[in-house]
Amino acid sequence: MRRTSSCGSGVVALGYVLLRRLLGPSLAVPPLAGALAASSWGLFVLWACASQDLWMLLFSLAFLVAFDAGRLLWSALFLAGALLSKETAIVLVPLAIWLRRWREGGAWPGRAALATIGLVVAGWGVLHPSLGGRLLFGSHASIVPVPTRPFAWSDLTWFAAPFNLEFDPGLAAGLPGRAVLGAAWAIGLGALAAWGLRAAPAPAGAARRRLAVLGLGWWAIAWTPMLAPFLRWHSYYGWIGLPGLWLAITAGLAGRGPWLVLAIAVTAYLRPFAAHRLVDDWGTEEYQREAATNLVRLRDALRAHLPTLPPHARVFLGALPNGIGFHTGVRQSMPLRVWYRDSTVQGCLFSEYAPRPSGDRGPDFFFVATPDLRLLPVADGTGPAPDSLRAEPLWAAAEEHVAHAYTLAGEYAKARDGFARLAATFPSDPRQAFHLGEAWDDLGDHRLGAEWRNRADSLVGSPPRLGAAYLDRESRGGR
Repeated sequence: MRRTSSCGSGVVALGYVLLRRLLGPSLAVPPLAGALAASSWGLFVLWACASQDLWMLLFSLAFLVAFDAGRLLWSALFLAGALLSKETAIVLVPLAIWLRRWREGGAWPGRAALATIGLVVAGWGVLHPSLGGRLLFGSHASIVPVPTRPFAWSDLTWFAAPFNLEFDPGLAAGLPGRAVLGAAWAIGLGALAAWGLRAAPAPAGAARRRLAVLGLGWWAIAWTPMLAPFLRWHSYYGWIGLPGLWLAITAGLAGRGPWLVLAIAVTAYLRPFAAHRLVDDWGTEEYQREAATNLVRLRDALRAHLPTLPPHARVFLGALPNGIGFHTGVRQSMPLRVWYRDSTVQGCLFSEYAPRPSGDRGPDFFFVATPDLRLLPVADGTGPAPDSLRAEPLWAAAEEHVAHAYTLAGEYAKARDGFARLAATFPSDPRQAFHLGEAWDDLGDHRLGAEWRNRADSLVGSPPRLGAAYLDRESRGGR
């Protein structure tokens, strides 16, 4: 957290340095204050996974400052750092050229500057595992796009994100605490903007239009990734464009300082409401706060069942809330390794079950999570389940799911044990009797298989027909 805060402070400082180089010391403050009023800024210092974005911002602003100053070696190093932090830093190339052309009255950067940028981008493309690395060193990494979807009018709410209106901020929620916090943000950033404007001469005429063009171009270039049909947009992706947007607003309100301060103050006031609004978007603060809270609850629930884990243990969990952060890769969970201080343990989803490779020994544990994040043990015993589990519909579905997973994996004895427990727990359920009969058949005991499939027929009120009566009823929707 200390490193994240330091990195965030560096981003703010470099943002001011860049704006000051472009606009002078006074006009540099309002655009930065407006950008910091957006709730998307808080995600960088709140969410650990956004640290790569924060590093990208730090390197990006350092690159823009160095490139503007003509420090080509430093600009090359900072651009490489930005690109290595996140691929969307590629927008820095047109952005740097745009800023330089604005300063030079439309002239293109020199050949040395363009060559420096080109060499860094080319080197990055060659070494990137999903691009040139696939040919250079046989990388199998690839960029997996999200499914494309047609444009919807609701997508226009993206453009309200800089003003904390991408989602309904819920002004009636969280009073009076959020209102007090909002007032503090409004006073703080509004006063900062007013302080910056105290001695700034209001640009007029051509200078005003020129600043507006600079800001709008900056914003448009930084937001070009949102046009990619394979990228699901989240507002924090475009934070680097917000100083440009607020620069254009500053130019538009030139000579009307109080109105500019009011616009920044209102945006800042909405910030706590937007930041604490729980919406289905993992790129928002409250979503990550809720995920962090759920992850702590999951840790405590898991430790209650498993105070220690043997080496090479695998923990399979089902029905986890979305975005909780437990699952960090195929049969991998970094939180689980941290909790138990063991790099050999694996955290998995039910769908990832596979038999252990030959020679790989260790226990497997299965749990299904209830909506309130209680963990119900699955596949952990024989005989009828206790009443505490019998009363949980989620447990029966999870037990059956794991038994089917054993079947698909060819571990028929384990599948039989799972279905036998279900049949013992729910003796009047023909479904469990039929599945147990199939499990016995898979093991080659066709006598017991026929016996249990006949029992399924009897439980649906039909003469024994090796399960055919049960299947007939199921094909009619259980009638």
